[in-house]
Amino acid sequence: MALRESGLLQDVAEKRLAADRPHHEAGVDSDARCNPIDSIGSSTKSRVSHSEPPPSARFPRDKDGSARRNIEPLQCAGGCTSRRNSGGAIWAAGLRSPLMLIAGAATTCALLTGLSMALIDRPVATWVHEHLGDQRFGWVTGNYDGHLLRLGPFSLMASPAQGLGPLAAFAFVVLAIAALAGWRRGTRGRIALALCWSAFAANEVNGSLKGLFGRTWPESWLGDNPSWIRDGVFGFFPFHGGLAWTSFPSGHTTTITATATILWVVCPELKVAWAALVAVVVTGSIAGNYHFVSDVIAGLYLGAGIGLGVAALMLSPNDRIALSDWSGRVRGRRIDPSVDRPPS
Repeated sequence: MALRESGLLQDVAEKRLAADRPHHEAGVDSDARCNPIDSIGSSTKSRVSHSEPPPSARFPRDKDGSARRNIEPLQCAGGCTSRRNSGGAIWAAGLRSPLMLIAGAATTCALLTGLSMALIDRPVATWVHEHLGDQRFGWVTGNYDGHLLRLGPFSLMASPAQGLGPLAAFAFVVLAIAALAGWRRGTRGRIALALCWSAFAANEVNGSLKGLFGRTWPESWLGDNPSWIRDGVFGFFPFHGGLAWTSFPSGHTTTITATATILWVVCPELKVAWAALVAVVVTGSIAGNYHFVSDVIAGLYLGAGIGLGVAALMLSPNDRIALSDWSGRVRGRRIDPSVDRPPS
């Protein structure tokens, strides 16, 4: 009787093993479809599984003791699960750095502007009026938006920024006509287009901010505008409107800085020249008493931000101009006796 019962128990166990075997094989095949690396062979899979540490040893545990991974399961077509990193976390990590950079630059600009308004603007404007300014050293009288102005060395220093708008418009028209005629822009074409758009964006953004802040000028160089020198007016009058309330931020500084930033990015070998160009315009704006120091500070930050933004949108890392390559081509050019024969 005991032998008979043991034989029956053995038969039941064998039947259960035979019934579970198809399910186990189906699970292995399903895993192989999701991950072809796991389908190398059942014997290899078995050996690896014995040597692999348990999940609790490879991953940290939650409070309830269960093993946890920092990746999300994704149901695949074969019915198994695979895991991948969260795309939202990667996107957020990539966006965090530029946002922190922008926030830091904006904070620094606000602090420097506020410090200049409190301590620097009025003393500098008063000193310039007493010792410098185109009102004192003016050469000729010119027309500016219907107003007669004394033009001198400082207005001449600020003039490069004044001509960038019309020059950018002309260049854009030429590029558009060339594109309609079949021209496809290369590196130089993209750089020229980026320079045009930087001037356009600087003018538009700066004009909007001028109307928003509504700041008066340091001097009545328009003839009838309220100013610090003539009327003791110093402050902001938001959304006031009118040319007499458009001192902040400096439009000349914004435009020339945006252009110089593009040039700095594409041709860093001449960065000293681009910085000097900005310094000339800034000096003319302050020494002519056309702007407060804080107007210029805000224009520098705004122009640099616009230039970097346009460069990121329109230029690739390969859009560069290397002066060393140009000089190498000139030095390495072969001399053709039939063409480059010296004059007799």
